[in-house]
Amino acid sequence: MITTKELCAVLGVAPSTIRLYEKYLPKDPWARGQNNYRGFHFENMLCLLTARLLGSYGISMKESVEVILAGDLTSMDCELGQRVSPLAEERRRASDLIESLDRDRALLAKVPYLLEAYEVIDIPSFFYLESAWTKASSEQQRLVRTWSREIPFVHYTPHYYVEGLGDGAEPSPDLPRSGFSVPTRFADYVDLASPHVRFVPSFKAVALVIRVDGIFSESSERDKGTMPFNEPLCVRTLDMVSSALSREGSELTGNIYTQLLYANLPLRADGSDAVQYYYVFSPLVR
Repeated sequence: MITTKELCAVLGVAPSTIRLYEKYLPKDPWARGQNNYRGFHFENMLCLLTARLLGSYGISMKESVEVILAGDLTSMDCELGQRVSPLAEERRRASDLIESLDRDRALLAKVPYLLEAYEVIDIPSFFYLESAWTKASSEQQRLVRTWSREIPFVHYTPHYYVEGLGDGAEPSPDLPRSGFSVPTRFADYVDLASPHVRFVPSFKAVALVIRVDGIFSESSERDKGTMPFNEPLCVRTLDMVSSALSREGSELTGNIYTQLLYANLPLRADGSDAVQYYYVFSPLVR
């Protein structure tokens, strides 16, 4: 037998809690030793230790003792398996979530950016030549040269052109993602008979001002018309704005960039950009 003091030391409990364990053990767990002191049967102590081990898997003390006293190790293994499997699955999901959060934090740390502001604006109607310059046919290149000669401002649209957005039509998946546009007030200089020329009606959009702090070592003039930082960051920024707009009764049509403007700012002494601003126009549906 073992004394109460020794039992408390082994189990790591106070003497007052021993009474709590007694009701889960066989009758008369206490007995008198050779020196006439009250002791605790060693077998019962082992039972309690095993029960506490099972308790770490979420099994109650009463259930643990019943399984132990029954001597059915198969039942014990089965019970443990049923408890451990869900815990392992939860741990795996938690590990995946932590890994995903770590990737997001690494992405944000790599490209620090700040959404300065946004506002709903009106994009006026314009004419659109649906092709990137590098893939343009000779006829399309001729049209662009004519526009550039006669029109003060010919804008290169690096991202999606959305046909029929003004009347709520869905964008066509077959349309190219870049092209050249001119304001409708220069219609006299646009060859409207050309099958390459499209008319884009005016539509509502959201103007986002995104600031990127000193992450480019070269002049970004060559990056004009491209997204110079990770696409997921812009998608996340648009999601933030979309959530804010939804509370005002509006919504974005999707992660569609209709126009991207670049603001040149002074370079640092080492040649890197001190601050860069990007203005992203995203279509809006009310």
